[in-house]
Amino acid sequence: MAPVPASTPRGRPTASRSADTRPTTPLAVLAGAVGLEGLALAGIGVALAVDVLVHVTGTPWRASVLFAALAALFVIYGGALLAAARAVVRRRRWARALCVLSQLIAMLMGWQIAEWGVWQVGLPLAVLGVVAGVLALAPQAGGLLVRARTGD
Repeated sequence: MAPVPASTPRGRPTASRSADTRPTTPLAVLAGAVGLEGLALAGIGVALAVDVLVHVTGTPWRASVLFAALAALFVIYGGALLAAARAVVRRRRWARALCVLSQLIAMLMGWQIAEWGVWQVGLPLAVLGVVAGVLALAPQAGGLLVRARTGD
């Protein structure tokens, strides 16, 4: 009697993924860059929310509400970028648009922050935006996200 292959609770085999579903190096770099941006945005959002809660007594209520909304926006967008990074690894088509848009924003913000004199933050942000933007548009990485897959 042949051994039964191990499977997940959903009945899928647990054997290693085939070569066409394993992320290539450019896809892994793209997913890592987008995931890093998502973690940074979510972290900034949480830090901003904590700051709003700590300093709520000495701040006008309108400023508190605005900063709380900004914190929520950062956390939501950071979560969306983390989901896009996961989707890049899984080769989902919808992730490419969010990656390209986010890299354009990162390049522009990096340039602006560097012009403000904080080049230690602006330059790495701009470089990360350029690298991930090129990867999102390159056929070796972003081009793999264009091909239709089942369940997409």
